[in-house]
Amino acid sequence: MNEGPVNISEKIRSSGPIVDARAMAASYAPLQETEPYAGLRVTRNLSYGPDPHNLADVFASNEASGRRLPVLIFVHGGGFTGGARRLSPDSPFYDNVGVWAARHGLIGVNITYRLAPQGRWPAGAEDVGRAVAWVRRTVGAQGGDPKRIFLLGHSAGATHVAGYVSHPQFWAGTEAEIKGAIMVSGTFDVTTGAVLADEQSFVEREAAYFNQDTAHRSEQSEQSSVPGLVASPVPLLIVNAELDPLYFIRRATSLQAAFGRARRVDRFVVLPGHNHMSDVFSINTTDKSLSREIEDFIRQKS
Repeated sequence: MNEGPVNISEKIRSSGPIVDARAMAASYAPLQETEPYAGLRVTRNLSYGPDPHNLADVFASNEASGRRLPVLIFVHGGGFTGGARRLSPDSPFYDNVGVWAARHGLIGVNITYRLAPQGRWPAGAEDVGRAVAWVRRTVGAQGGDPKRIFLLGHSAGATHVAGYVSHPQFWAGTEAEIKGAIMVSGTFDVTTGAVLADEQSFVEREAAYFNQDTAHRSEQSEQSSVPGLVASPVPLLIVNAELDPLYFIRRATSLQAAFGRARRVDRFVVLPGHNHMSDVFSINTTDKSLSREIEDFIRQKS
């Protein structure tokens, strides 16, 4: 018998603040649609940049809307060194994000990007910028509105989204090219100094992407997204799961404090009963904890 939402919730609670993509995928997969997706067209393996990892899948409804639709670009996680826009050829993840977008009046775009350690800072932010520029050039043919592009990043993907939003040098022009950004369980700064015991494994993955050499203080400052996010004209939605590891909660709390000092008002959300993977895996199921926040944000900022 397939697990229902109640049983999944009990499993999440009992497991605590761990990151277990395999277990969460097994729990949520039975609740997801499987390909082919009725009423949708999916165009895969489109190249958005010069690197072999610069690939995108586009999700759109077969029904003509008669108007240009907002676009949601999803940037997956994977601890900087792994992950993909599709976990396997028969996995519903992360197709579930693009399918949800296409079923809710959006064009969905799922991308992959260069991974560490080969792709170190600022590869992720650069690739997000390449994807945004490509979408602006091409999404009109899919019925999308190039002036209403939103970014959604999860975990390391959220960090890359933050890197792009906070550093105008990765924009194709002098003005922000997106209408808003949603960052789920991301980090926004380079870890320096003493590392807490519960953060060790996360900081090791972070170090594969960022330069943490104490001899390069100026570079560490350049890699930080915090000052640029505080100053950015882009509206932001920052989301964490209640059962995120404390590594992610602490980074979000620090960012929120920086926003408070600058009197910047953006929405910070903690999703009750979710962990680091369940929030994104729940998109396009009856659990609307995260998808409702995304939909409301896009509607308000469009």
